[in-house]
Parts: sequence; C-alpha cells; structure tokens
Amino acid sequence: MRILFTALALLLASQIWAQAPQKFSYQAVVRNPANALVVSSPVGLNIKIRQGSATGTVVYEESHSLTSNNNGLVTAEIGGGNVVSGTMAGIDWSSGPYYIEAATDPQGGTNYSLASSTELLSVPYALYAAEAANSGGGGSPISAGVGLSLNGSVMDAQTTSPLWNANALQSGPVAAAAPSVNDVLTWNGSSWIPAAPSGSGGGGTNINCSTSSNTNYTVRGTGNGGWECTNAIWVTSTDRVGIGTTSPSSSYDLNIGTGGLLIDGSSTTSNIQGRLRIGSTSSTSYELQVDGEGYFTSRLRIGTTSTPATGGIYANGAVETNNRFIQNSSTSGSGTPMIRTSSGELRPQSSTMHVKTNIQPLRFSKEQLFALRPVRYNLKPALGGEEEVGLIAEQVAETMPELVIYGPERTWQGDSGIPATDKNGKELVNPDKIVPYSVHYDRLAVYLLDLVKEQDQYIQQMEQHLKSLEQRLEKLEN
Repeated sequence: MRILFTALALLLASQIWAQAPQKFSYQAVVRNPANALVVSSPVGLNIKIRQGSATGTVVYEESHSLTSNNNGLVTAEIGGGNVVSGTMAGIDWSSGPYYIEAATDPQGGTNYSLASSTELLSVPYALYAAEAANSGGGGSPISAGVGLSLNGSVMDAQTTSPLWNANALQSGPVAAAAPSVNDVLTWNGSSWIPAAPSGSGGGGTNINCSTSSNTNYTVRGTGNGGWECTNAIWVTSTDRVGIGTTSPSSSYDLNIGTGGLLIDGSSTTSNIQGRLRIGSTSSTSYELQVDGEGYFTSRLRIGTTSTPATGGIYANGAVETNNRFIQNSSTSGSGTPMIRTSSGELRPQSSTMHVKTNIQPLRFSKEQLFALRPVRYNLKPALGGEEEVGLIAEQVAETMPELVIYGPERTWQGDSGIPATDKNGKELVNPDKIVPYSVHYDRLAVYLLDLVKEQDQYIQQMEQHLKSLEQRLEKLEN
C-alpha cells in the first residue's frame, strides 16, 4: 500500500550560545492511499537522519506514536521520540549534508511505508551554532586570557606564558612567594606556601639524612605520618646489606649483627614464615633445609631443652643415617660396646639377666664351627684398603647361619664396594630379598668358649684316665 502525504518541517533552534536543545520540530499532513486525510486518528512515525546522501549512513533513528488533528496534521519533536539507534548529541552537523527520511503507518502501528527523503538545508545546523559560537563564530579564535586560545574545537596553549594563576586551593589561599627548585606546596595551617620537602611531613619524598654517608642509610616511617633515615638497615653501593651493623662483610650479601635472626614459626603453610631454606628452593617439607655443609662450633640440640655435651648432639627422637656412622679416630678411654637391634637401633650392649629371656644351653655342632674358613683380606680402596682378618658372610651362612647378619639386597656402585644411592642419598635396596651382609663376631667368641669348655672337660677325663693307668703300672712293678 502506498502512502501519500505532504510534509512541512518547521525547524526551530534556541539558546544556541550556551545550551542549544538537541531537538527540532517536525509537522506533516497525513493522507491514506485513497488520498483522504487521516483525521483524529493514531499515526506511527519513523524518522531517520542519513549522512552524505538520501541513502547514506543512518546516524540517528527514532519512532513516534502520534494522533492527527481534524486537518490530518501531526506534530513531533525530532530528538524527543523513542530512540532506535544513535543520539542527537552525537551528530556532527559540520560534516553534512544530512537528509531526513520520514515514514508513517496510518494505522498507528509500526508497519511503516517510505514517504519521503529530504535534504536538511539550514535550520538544524543551528545546533552546530552552539559550537561555532564558542569559537567566536565564523571560525575566529576566542582568547581565554594570556596563555590559552580556543580555535573551533581546538584549544591552543602558549607555553611561554603562565597558563593560569591560582589564588586558592580547596578554599585555602596560595602564597605569592616565588618557589625554589624542587619545592612543593605545603600547608602551614593558614595558607599554601612553597617549601622544600621535609622528613617530618606526610608525603615528602626527598629526605635529607644530614650525614656525609647518607647513601648507605635506609628510610623508615616515624609512626606519625613522617619519615626519617636509619642505619638499622645499611645498604652499601656494592649491594651488601647489613642488619644491626654498619659495616657488612664483603663476603656475604646479608650480614646480621650480634642480635641474631629469628624466624617466626607461627605458620607452617608458608615456605617463608616458619621455615628457613639456605642454598635451595626445592623443599616445602622442612623447617630448616641446607643445600650444602652445616657447621656447628659447639653443640646441636634437636627437639629437646636438655643441654648436650660440648661438641655433641642431643635429639629427642630417632637419629637416622643413609651412610656409615664413623666414630672419631681416637680409641683411647673406656666405652660401652653397641649393638644394632632388628629395628635398626643402636643400643649399649648388656649381659644382665634383666634384658634376657628364654635362657637355654648353647647347642651346636663343633664340626660346623670347624668348617668355618678364616681368611686374610684387604678392604677395597674406596673403603680404606686396610688389611683385615675375618670370615666371609656368604660362606658362614652355608654352615652356621645363626652367626650371620642379614639385610635387604643392595645395589653396588660397580666394583667399588660402595652401595649405590638415589638422588636423595638413600641406599638403593630390594626389601623383598634378604641376603648375608655381615657376621656376628661377638657370638663367635661364645661358641668358642663352649668348645673350649668341652675340650677342657675331655682333657680332664684323659688326665684321670692316665693317672689311673700310672697307678696300675706301679702295682704291677711292685
């Protein structure tokens, strides 16, 4: 259905100097397809503003629901309808030409039919006059005083002149005194004055420590909003840090004075708080991890408040080692032999009846004991190379297994005689296979003692028998 109507656009602008309204009036006489006036009836109106041509880009669109009068006339304010897209304020009227496209629905709905597209010739550009007026009209720059000028939408600054003079900040007067280099505005209680930053002020960043060695000092808060220099932490030009000392050693990055170092252990979930790692960043399981050698000049106390002997270790728990435990080379003085229990503990050897049960006479075959093969040998070079005498554990296991110390099968480092270890230094063993490892030489003495007693008893019997024969021989001779 083709809609016929005549339109008269009355475009008005007001207050173009300061607050030009983003609207203009539109009037049209609406006729239906039969060319009859649509009087006193609902009318739907759609307005599009296109840039460049009648088919150009739509920069703004809106719709209206209107009612015609007795003469078929409808009146609308473009810019005051239901916005479909764009904004009136966003139209750059200086980038014309612009066209207005109007379509209506004589039934009052939104089934619009294109009626006309007309170029906007003059009046809506009065909206642009609000901008032009601020530029002096006709493109002439407006002076904003010495230092600034406004040319259209561009503000120019004459940088060789002061841009402005401030007489007050936050209602506080600004002093007329000339500032010096590096001065800042400081509030003295009654006015803003130029002054050098001070350590006693809040926010000053250039602090004079008043010392010839101030390059090594650090800055701390005073607790009342100010700042001050301190030598509690001393930082040298070579990046050495001293805490509690003003002469940190050139051999260490961090030198702590006689006060010592305390690590707060209130949290065990952090790798920093409550834990100390030296030379390593891999572990999160230990309170102290040293990736290297540890050196204690006096004593070491672990898990106990008892005082160990000088140069000793006192642990309130198990002491484990993945390698050999080597005593000092000195053999002077008295001591108590140690035994290794089945659980791996080292305990003083004791023969008191209070530590023994199920006591039985020792029964064994002396032939088995005599089958043992004593040998002379040298330890492998990695173990010292010393000459020794003893037994071979695997051979002893064949005749007298009760004299053998068994353990899990080890993996060896080639022919070195040294057990192989994993990356953590723990021996590689097969707990599912138990093999001979050493000999209970202390038990061997007990077997020999029993054998000596047996031999002594036999000798006594032979002596008695010999004495009896001698007595019988004397009787025969007499």
